Amino acid sequence: MLAPRLTEVHVREASQNLTIAVLMTIADAAVVVWYGGVIWQALSPIIWSRILILLLAALWALSLARVWARAIYSLRRRPRSRNFGAITSIDLRREGDV
Repeated sequence: MLAPRLTEVHVREASQNLTIAVLMTIADAAVVVWYGGVIWQALSPIIWSRILILLLAALWALSLARVWARAIYSLRRRPRSRNFGAITSIDLRREGDV
């Protein structure tokens, strides 16, 4: 009874994660193309600002990689189904009377 609903929620979540990853990549690429060169030319004569720009670019790339990893993981993950082990663990956590 719950299997179709779980599959629908999983597919919706996976497609949302993938959409976010694609849109974020496009936005990041646009910012780098339009503003990256200008910022680099303006701040590159100062050595510490050059290091700071490179560190921020690395942080930016790592955050984008994390978004893509989440999107890919959600595509590969199977929807969870209720099985006997899950039901007994839920019953044991309640600690109630039967």
